[in-house]
Amino acid sequence: MTSVDMWTSGSAPEGWPMRELAAPGCHVPVPEAWEQAASTSNQLEQTSVFRGPTECDWLVVSLMAKADPERAMNNWVDPLVGAIGLPSAQPKGWMGALSLLGWERIDGDATADLSARLECDDVLAYTGAVKSVAEGSAAQLCRIYVVCARRGSQAWKLSLGLASACPPGVPEDMIASNDHVRAAAVFGGLRLGT
Repeated sequence: MTSVDMWTSGSAPEGWPMRELAAPGCHVPVPEAWEQAASTSNQLEQTSVFRGPTECDWLVVSLMAKADPERAMNNWVDPLVGAIGLPSAQPKGWMGALSLLGWERIDGDATADLSARLECDDVLAYTGAVKSVAEGSAAQLCRIYVVCARRGSQAWKLSLGLASACPPGVPEDMIASNDHVRAAAVFGGLRLGT
């Protein structure tokens, strides 16, 4: 099992109730307590934002219905991470000052199973961690997961943030049992193009 498979396949852990929501061009499970916070649309993409109980719990789903199949999908993520420390601009509005603690791009053979499951031509994934310090609050650690997928001229970007107790450098099995398992509950039930 590759590192990306740990957080993109599976189901919700026991005691973590989920519900499936319609998002732009897909259906995605989210924790039952999460709510849709916003929906936007412009000439390039449609976006839905879902929020959980903390500033670090969120999901941003974007769809480009007329994506250029020749354009590299990392252009949808890398400039934002470099500029604001997050893969999507929406969470910046409610998160505090950010410090990027780690960031990893995963592609090629490591995403082959995910690409096949989602029936996509191309898949790119990222994972990382940020520290968020909101004014008057204690620092929050947030684990970030991103899946970019393209099928023909349709492209999706799903950016998931989860509150974490696992700082960078802890053993991978600890991250897998605390954070990746919750991400797998979301990405494991993802259905694109529905």
